[in-house]
Amino acid sequence: MISTSPFSEMSEATSVLEIIPPDSSQHDTSLIILFFALQLIGLVGSIFTIVIAHFSPIRRHLTWYNFLASWIISSLSYSLLLFAGQIDLSGEKKSEVPFGLCVFQSSVIYASPPLLLRSLLFHLIFSLSCLIFYLLSYLLSSLSYILSYPVT
Repeated sequence: MISTSPFSEMSEATSVLEIIPPDSSQHDTSLIILFFALQLIGLVGSIFTIVIAHFSPIRRHLTWYNFLASWIISSLSYSLLLFAGQIDLSGEKKSEVPFGLCVFQSSVIYASPPLLLRSLLFHLIFSLSCLIFYLLSYLLSSLSYILSYPVT
């Protein structure tokens, strides 16, 4: 019996996976350094902003702190191999990256965009609802003042 399923051909083709090691022409070292520099600037800046805001007399809502914390998590997730000392820019062969660290970083990197989107949406929804509430309360108080004004 001949199988016409497209998955039968794919299973035969993917049974052997050839991994091609990267050579030095596949990446630019200056772009990698720039990427990690921007990630670290974002990490330090977000932590600095949260610390300053915590000791400020102005109180912010928890969604704002949640938004900045999600950016800290995102910056940490992209810089995890850098902190573990597994980034080698010289092109020499380095020891294998620990499997657990690789799985953890990849899972956190894939979870970062939905986390950032969720925190942004919660912050925007809360900010807009507060703005609408204050505008409506101002309009209602102005309207009640106008209606209570005696007509002569």
